[in-house]
Amino acid sequence: MMADRMGVRGVLRVVLRTLSLRYVSILRIALIGCIALVGTQSGAAWGQLTSRFEAPGPVVTGIESPALWVVPGALIVGGALVMNEVGLTGANTPRLERYNGWGQSQAHVDDYLQYSAVLLGVLLDVSGVEGRRESVAERLLVKAAGGLVLAVLVRGTKSLRLAERPDGYDRDSFMSGHTATAFFGAELLRLEYGADYPWVAAAGYGVAVATAMFRAWHGRHWTSDITAGIGVGVASAWVGHYLGELLWEVIEGAWQKRHVVRLWQY
Repeated sequence: MMADRMGVRGVLRVVLRTLSLRYVSILRIALIGCIALVGTQSGAAWGQLTSRFEAPGPVVTGIESPALWVVPGALIVGGALVMNEVGLTGANTPRLERYNGWGQSQAHVDDYLQYSAVLLGVLLDVSGVEGRRESVAERLLVKAAGGLVLAVLVRGTKSLRLAERPDGYDRDSFMSGHTATAFFGAELLRLEYGADYPWVAAAGYGVAVATAMFRAWHGRHWTSDITAGIGVGVASAWVGHYLGELLWEVIEGAWQKRHVVRLWQY
């Protein structure tokens, strides 16, 4: 009935207003998140063919297959290229006024949602669910190593204060730490449990995409901040995976050596 009163033109106007900059940005982010998931999943098959190393399972990273770095690398570089003011195009600047006032500084659901994939991974680790690694301590070490890499990259970049947030609250918009944390946790889930429990990886990425969408919805980040955050999150998980395994080998070797020495003394 309402449509009859408004007429076709009125309905079209409402639809066009709905498809504002905020909604378009959210759709872009959802698409980028899906591309990241498809890229890492399909890249695993390619990685098995191109890797010079024998991967311990069907899920591989950019460490075992350098070709996979195309996915996070393209997201990081793409986000930097359109970053406000410092970026090559400054694409965000003309839109700043249209975003102004969206987010403010209050807490939102994405402030908590960003950690859900990491917490799910820890819960699965300590619950004894079978994963890529047998040792729970090694799984936690991988998460700790990756988390340290993530913190250094995100906080280091934010400290440069390269871009103003869409809501004008501060100048550490680039890159999105919430998005990076969410995709870091999602990629860790994929690496550890994706081979045996693909639904776990899908759930992790679904929550990560939702986190990124909320960041745009609340006016806290530009699309460029979020794309870079996705890339850094995935890359940090890969580097943490590599460093964690190296550290575990060192720890395990030292432990075995200590016991051999003790046995020899007796």
